[in-house]
Amino acid sequence: MPCIDTGRISLFVEDTGSGGVPVLLLHELGGSNESWREVIPLLAADRRVIAVDLRCAGRSEKPPGAFTLADAVDDLDALLPALGLDQPVDVIGAALGSVVAALLAIRHPTRVRRLMMCAVAPDMAGPTRTYVAERRRRCGRRHARGGGREPGELLSAVSSDATAAYRGIYLGNDPAAYANCRWRWGAWR
Repeated sequence: MPCIDTGRISLFVEDTGSGGVPVLLLHELGGSNESWREVIPLLAADRRVIAVDLRCAGRSEKPPGAFTLADAVDDLDALLPALGLDQPVDVIGAALGSVVAALLAIRHPTRVRRLMMCAVAPDMAGPTRTYVAERRRRCGRRHARGGGREPGELLSAVSSDATAAYRGIYLGNDPAAYANCRWRWGAWR
């Protein structure tokens, strides 16, 4: 499916399957709808599956300037009726997508029937907190200069199997848009 103009932003959507309660899939930071490529066919056997690229990710619009997680949530609130969905949907989020999903349920409770949050890190301590703070700081400097992250850095902490599976997704990011997301969305922690 092509990009959908929500009236707020243009979002790339993969919309497949039919029947049952629709399920909305929200990807991790640095991911896209492609992050769900192994899951989509399994769910689409008996569900309508909507995998969206959040703003500044994948093939969705990458507007310059400030934005917040609330903007990403409101983008989804505008997307669902644009797809003809007036009933509540099940939402599955991975990592950052979990935070966006939870905020969607909070800000627009009539949109969400059930919520599944995967790979959530509600609180970080020790080396993980230090690593995330350092990544945010580095991305912030690059964002200020109009650049992004070095692809090798992003993949260096990931196992070789995971690297192989997601290499194209992560390296396909627009560096400036990724830095903008990392800087802005990393602040929620």
